[in-house]
Amino acid sequence: MQIYFAIQSRHGSFPIKVLIIAISLMFVQPIAAQIDATDSDSDVHIIAAPYFLANSDDGLTIGFGFGAAYAPRLYTISSFEYSLSGQMNMYAEGEVKLGEYRYVGRISFNRSERSIYPSLPVDPEPLVNADVERIDIKMAALRSYGSVFEFGPAIWVETAKGMRPEDADKNPLDLNMYPRFRPGTIALGGTRARWRTTSSVRPMNGYIFDVTTLGGAAWSDEWDAARPDLSVQFKGALAQPVKDWMRLYLRAEIGLQLNTPPPLRYYNGGSKKVRGQPKRRETGRRAIYTRAQTHFTVVRDWTWPTEVAHSVLSFIPVYGLEVELVPFYDMGVIADPDFGWLPARHGFGMGLHLVLPPELVVRIDVGMSPGGSPRFYFTIGEAI
Repeated sequence: MQIYFAIQSRHGSFPIKVLIIAISLMFVQPIAAQIDATDSDSDVHIIAAPYFLANSDDGLTIGFGFGAAYAPRLYTISSFEYSLSGQMNMYAEGEVKLGEYRYVGRISFNRSERSIYPSLPVDPEPLVNADVERIDIKMAALRSYGSVFEFGPAIWVETAKGMRPEDADKNPLDLNMYPRFRPGTIALGGTRARWRTTSSVRPMNGYIFDVTTLGGAAWSDEWDAARPDLSVQFKGALAQPVKDWMRLYLRAEIGLQLNTPPPLRYYNGGSKKVRGQPKRRETGRRAIYTRAQTHFTVVRDWTWPTEVAHSVLSFIPVYGLEVELVPFYDMGVIADPDFGWLPARHGFGMGLHLVLPPELVVRIDVGMSPGGSPRFYFTIGEAI
């Protein structure tokens, strides 16, 4: 489960951006709270924190995040954030295990600026910008078969529409000229299978294979009638300890779509796909993503941040944190039957992870594309 907050910049000085990230952490950490229940079998962990972020694209963003865990039965995170530039993101996602079934779901509403970029190798500036509203619902009921395999029905409903397209000089454009922003909807149902020997929230030692196959219908303002649609998604991940202080993490993801409308197609760039590339740089109905990173634990049982928080707010408990340095490399490539395969996009960089064991991760990633300028991501949740 992840909450993604991105700080991306092609402008401004490096020290200013680092200062913005540091201020964000100062605000998040002292107000975070963990509450332990008295249940004899397990503890309920609750994390809640207001926060603010800033970057040259979105301006100041104010938000509130909430997370709760009751391992291994419950894990959920929800978030609301609003930027002074008018962008908004709300979502809730989680897993709950009841008997033989684990119910997995995500509901989100997002209003943000999306862009169309020219085909330049490095740091393209947008040609067209538009506000896009999106609603996304994904649900699955996975029955357990043994200790590692889960299988069951799944649904995916998503709709998106663009508004007020503008060129680079803020001149208004005709929405009908840009299929990527025209309204589209999908409603799909099928099955999901997951085989895992490690946590899907923060993989530590083992592997994960996750396959979702869905079929249904798609609607678009470009079409005269609904069309059949199909989505196949595969994710595989491996977490392998090398030393007590070192862990290797690898991930691959493949996606195929049939008639999914343009605003709902796979995309490249951003913290979820290829760090260091412009957000939603390219879209298409075929996608391949890979990620490799090495986690170096440099500090264990670090209590100073929570001791400071406890001195300010006495109800906040003192607990030990871990600090990781995480060099990474991401790669993604997008294709579509209409235009074939686009060039592969690459990103590499370094992350600083602050971990509340076993699964809550606050991370700062600095990524860049070959020959490009740095982009910054402040994120809650592991990079899975």
